[in-house]
Amino acid sequence: MVESEPKVASVWTNRNFMTYMLGKLVANTGHMMASLAVMWLLMEITGSTSTASFSFIVVYIPTLFISPFAGVILDRVLKRRAMQLIDSLRCCLALIMGVAMMQALPPIWLVMLYYFLRSLGDTFYHPASQVMIPNLVERDQLVQ
Repeated sequence: MVESEPKVASVWTNRNFMTYMLGKLVANTGHMMASLAVMWLLMEITGSTSTASFSFIVVYIPTLFISPFAGVILDRVLKRRAMQLIDSLRCCLALIMGVAMMQALPPIWLVMLYYFLRSLGDTFYHPASQVMIPNLVERDQLVQ
């Protein structure tokens, strides 16, 4: 008689994991909408596709040059606190950009600075959020 392996509860029934994933889905949706809005704003301000294209370069500079060190830096701090701080800073950036847009069309340098700083925050936020998953699920659920 062959013994069957004990049943492992699905990771999709884990409340903490599902809350985390739902929050991540909402945040990523907002992030994508904000990226489209910034592209549209750059097109409105300049009418140039080159400027909108240049913004992609601005976004990937932190990813390219800082992400190799982000994990090392994050290993020295509490991940949850780092995520809270980064989210708070990204929220402040969005508020500043929103206020600037209500006044008038912001200058291109401000839009690019916003884009750069948001990308810099993402460079640190994503590795910290990935480390949180093992804290949310049981060890045998990690491979699901």
